[in-house]
Amino acid sequence: MLDRHGRVIGVATLTAKEGQNLNFARSSRDLAKFLAEIQADAKPIAFSLPTPPPTLVDEPDYRTAIALNDRNEGAAALELLNNLSRRYPRSVNLLFERGRAYFNLGLYDDAFSAYRQYVKVRPSEPAAWHNMVLAAFNGNRYDDALNAGLQAAKMQPDPDVWRVISAIAASRDDWASANLAIEQAKKIEAEQRRLSSAAPIASSGTAGPQRDKHPVAKVSRGGELNIRSEASASSPIVAKLRVGDHVYLEDGRIRNGTTIWQKVTSWSGYSGWVNADYLSPER
Repeated sequence: MLDRHGRVIGVATLTAKEGQNLNFARSSRDLAKFLAEIQADAKPIAFSLPTPPPTLVDEPDYRTAIALNDRNEGAAALELLNNLSRRYPRSVNLLFERGRAYFNLGLYDDAFSAYRQYVKVRPSEPAAWHNMVLAAFNGNRYDDALNAGLQAAKMQPDPDVWRVISAIAASRDDWASANLAIEQAKKIEAEQRRLSSAAPIASSGTAGPQRDKHPVAKVSRGGELNIRSEASASSPIVAKLRVGDHVYLEDGRIRNGTTIWQKVTSWSGYSGWVNADYLSPER
């Protein structure tokens, strides 16, 4: 109920249906007192944020499977990946590592199938197309290897892919295409050698760091060091480095879990992220 100034003076609590304009109300002062008592006695409700569910990259078995694949131990990696797939049935990253495990075991058709499913979800991953080419070629699926190879060649200069294309063309007596493909592979390899042997090039501009001022490091341990597309052990492999290889250290250093990732560019021109524990700076 309001007064003529629009102020609340009471709250209707009862109406007599048989009476005209007959209402019963409680004063607004009583209501204000009641609300004050409730607020004084109120206690906050204790609650906690739900614990986020674990992700695939948090799984020790997943990191172990990647390491096993890096050592060509496909059977042990596949066993871990099969167990993980029960908990992460829709994981795309599991498809990538499963393809690697199958390839290491010589199960090329299964590897090709895994990579084909992967690129349906992530069609812009050069590493997946590269691996699919090799799986199809080793499994004598030349049409599939050729189609995947042409797609991979559009995405990233890769002499291995061009050599596979050349071999397929030669098997079909298409010597013109075979020679063109092998020349393309040699051209890419020559450019990679030139980049690896050339001195760092200084930038003529003033904006941004100059290449010759980027520190250089070398791979100091381990058999091979993977350059990955993202700062995560679950991301696709862009290229591989061996002990003694040199890289430029770019402006990027991230901690992901217990691993520190360093952004690098190899002397052959591949950029990505590596585990910083495997690098030693050089002056």
